[in-house]
Order: sequence, then structure tokens, then C-alpha cells
Amino acid sequence: MQTAVNERKTATPGIHAIWIRVAAGLLAAALVATLLLSNAIRIRIQRMEEANAAAAANNYLLENTEYVGLSAWERIQKVVRQMADQASLESHYEKASIAIAQGENETALYHINECLALVDESSEAYEELKMKQGCLLALLEDYEQAQTVFDEVLRRAPGNADAWLLQAQLLLQKGDVTAAMEHLRRYISCAEETADQLSVMAQLCYGAGEYADALIYGEQALAMAADDAAYGELFRCMGYAALLSGDDRAEKYLTSAIERLADTDPELFYYRGVLRLAREDYEEALVDFDAAIGLGYGTALAYYNRGVCYLTLEDYERLLADMQKVVELNEDEELTQIAQQLIAELTVGSEQES
Repeated sequence: MQTAVNERKTATPGIHAIWIRVAAGLLAAALVATLLLSNAIRIRIQRMEEANAAAAANNYLLENTEYVGLSAWERIQKVVRQMADQASLESHYEKASIAIAQGENETALYHINECLALVDESSEAYEELKMKQGCLLALLEDYEQAQTVFDEVLRRAPGNADAWLLQAQLLLQKGDVTAAMEHLRRYISCAEETADQLSVMAQLCYGAGEYADALIYGEQALAMAADDAAYGELFRCMGYAALLSGDDRAEKYLTSAIERLADTDPELFYYRGVLRLAREDYEEALVDFDAAIGLGYGTALAYYNRGVCYLTLEDYERLLADMQKVVELNEDEELTQIAQQLIAELTVGSEQES
């Protein structure tokens, strides 16, 4: 058996001769992977479908529109009783609430604007109505006007944590990371400091590219949480933040995310596999790439990196299959060229053996 193995190794000298080229290709693949990660990973903040301004605005409206929960509009009822035009204000507010619940944002904005025309700027209701106006403008993608509205709210009520958060989301979407981070810090100083709030802050910092802050807030959230079983999304965020910042804890966080999110995200397995491949733990990396591909993450990078594992483990038949898949997908010119070279070397080795 050992003789057969030695003959097989001798028959494929070209494979090992191009190992340096493969390693160079792996570095290129890692760079591409990092770019893909920074541009494409979606961090899902708890109770938000997406970490963007529209989702944050929608979240605020649903949580602060009592009609959604089939309750009355008690929040401004006391103020309404003092209004001379009570029926008209009440009617517009109820219509706005119904429209918000039904996702009819233009109609809701019309009625909120009518409410604002009927209330005094010094009234209790004014701040709440302006918040809803800003959220509806954000949902209608009028971001500049929404920002103006939240600026006014914050001038009047600098302790309004929700306004700081929503304005930060708009600034992030605009690309003003410095201002967004300042707003996020004001938000966390105004909001009740709970594990959930710190978790949200960590994920927003990640979205802003502030990876060190994301890890700091994440650790604070975990230290405060009574049970971290529900924090899979936070571990995912921290894993990616650590990976992109070169933090040694990346694999630990990704493993914690995998344990909590089960088989919902193949990219978690893929990036943990990249880390294991980088430290030359080929068998463990292979397990992760198998899981990622099995769960649907069938990118050229995934097949290429799994192929690198097969190469180091001298499983040339599976190596050939994965390189053929890389060529078939043809997602990256450099990877395709390396895969073609490997296929050629394998073919020559096979012909020599036969």
C-alpha cells in the first residue's frame, strides 16, 4: 500500500511544484473574500429586518403606533382633550395610525402633517408627531427631509434616544461615518444600557466599519446578558468584525454564532474554514467548507479553498472535481487560471501514471 502511495506522489510532481502559486492564489482569494465580506454581509439587528434607515424607521413606527397593537391612542389623548379642534386632530391621528399599520406610508404622512398643522409646537404631542413624520419620510426615501426633521427633534429634546439612533442610521446610509458614530454614542448615553441596547450598538458599529468598537460593545453586551443563547446575531457580527480587523478571537466568535444559529448561515462555516485553512488545520477547514457548500454557499472561492485542502491532504480526485467547478463557475479570473493550471497538472500526472 505504501508503495502505491509513493508511486501516486511521484506521478504528480507538478502539483506540488506549483504550491507556491496556489498559496499566492489563496492570498488573492482571501483578499476577495474580505472584500465580499465587507460589502455583502447582512447584519440583522434584533427586531429589525435589515440594519438600515428604512428598517429602523419602520421599527420605530410599529413600536410607537398603538393602533398596531389594537389599542387606543392614549399617548396624546390628554393633549387632544385640550384642543379646540379635538375631533379633527383625533380623526387625522387615527387615520394615520391605521395607514401605518397597513403600510400605507404616503397616506400616513399626509395625516401626520395634518396633525402637526393642528397642534401647538409646545404641546406634548408635537415631538411624537415629528418623530413619526421623520420615520415616514425615511420610509418614502426622502432622507434629506427626514434628517432635517430629526435635527429639529434633537434640538428640542436632546435626550430623545430614538432620534439619535434614527439619525445615525440616516448618516450611515449617507456615508458620513464620523457623524454617525457620534450620534450612536449619544444614543447609547441616552438609552437604558441593557444587553440588547449594547448588542444593537455593536452591530451598528460593525455596519459603520468601526470593528474595534463593535467588539468592545459586543463584549459588554455579553457580560451583561443573563443568557447569551439568544445572541447568535451578535456573535455573527463580532466574528466578522474580528475577522476583518485581524483579531485572534474571530474563530471563537464564529463558532459561537454557528452553535446558536444552527444551519441558517453557510457563510459562517465558510469564513471559519478560511481561518482554519490559514493556520493550516486542513482537516477541520475541510469540514467547514463541506458544510458551507452543502448549505448552498457554492461560490468559486468555496470550491477553490476546499480544493486547497484536498491538495494538502493528497486527495487528487476530489481536488480535480473542485477545480473543475471553479472553472465552470468562472467568478474570478485569477482563481480560474490557477484552477486550470491545477487541472492540467493533474491530467498530466494521471496520463503518466496510466
